[in-house]
Amino acid sequence: MTARKISTLALTTLILALAPGWAHAHTQLLSSTPAQGDTVRTPVTEIHLHFNEAVDERYTVIALLDATGHEIPVGMLHAVGGSPSKHYMLLLERALMAGAFTVKWKAAGADGHAVTGLFDFSVDVADAISNVQTTTPATTAAHPPEHSAHHAAVIDVPPLYRPESSLAWIATRWLNFLGLMLMVGAVAFRFGVVERVRKQFAEPLILDLDSAARNIGMYAAVAALLSNALRLWLQSGSLHGPERMWQPGLLSALVFETGWGKAWLALSVASIGYLVAVLIKSQDRRESWFSAAAFSAIAASTPAFAGHAAAVQQMAIVPVLDDAVHVISASAWLG
Repeated sequence: MTARKISTLALTTLILALAPGWAHAHTQLLSSTPAQGDTVRTPVTEIHLHFNEAVDERYTVIALLDATGHEIPVGMLHAVGGSPSKHYMLLLERALMAGAFTVKWKAAGADGHAVTGLFDFSVDVADAISNVQTTTPATTAAHPPEHSAHHAAVIDVPPLYRPESSLAWIATRWLNFLGLMLMVGAVAFRFGVVERVRKQFAEPLILDLDSAARNIGMYAAVAALLSNALRLWLQSGSLHGPERMWQPGLLSALVFETGWGKAWLALSVASIGYLVAVLIKSQDRRESWFSAAAFSAIAASTPAFAGHAAAVQQMAIVPVLDDAVHVISASAWLG
């Protein structure tokens, strides 16, 4: 297969992987009943949450806490109209009669990014006795093994695996971007430096420079692949929790049904293609570098499709292209 055919295949892979799901806004809670700051004068038997987009039941967790921070046992979490849904209703085992309460939630939509939030409200029913939490329930999974219309929601929103607070996530992202930048940088060095001086130096030196660039590209692709595997671990933990993060069905849905997963898959394929390209040393050394260039451009573009750039609702193509060009340009400058 020629370099041109490999490059065409690489670009087709990117389009097929990312086009169906690259313009999704991050999940937001639009409203709730009771609303933030409400004081309710009647018994509360259910809590409603309305999101800006349909969220998947498998990624939705809701917990109810009393004024002391203890978790209150609740009943069933129901996706109104079937999951995915913009509207969820939490049925309570006992009516809330008096006291201050906090609702914590975690959800994810089509983009695959876990988003958390909370809101507070008070209940003040005349002559009612305050709801008192005497024991703290054990932390258990809020989801059944199979996808269904109902599940119990009895856990707090876990802080573990949250990207904004996890040192492991920060280090993984750093390693991933370093790998991407060196992949592009090796290509830029090969075409922007080695190619320009090949007539001025002896062929053995040019071959040595070519081999050095290939070695850098090889290690960069391996770093991108390893960090990508860690990203999947962290993302799955963020969405599903530690107990369910390696369930095959949930992993498959994350990779193939969410925008984040499609970008992750495209990066994995591009990194493997790039690694194969730099390992091939044909008679014309430039041949495989054209393929490596195409794969590196795809790999460097995937963060734009998996991050905040793709979440812009209007003219999303502008921030996506801007993000991709930014990464590629900085990487080429490095090379």
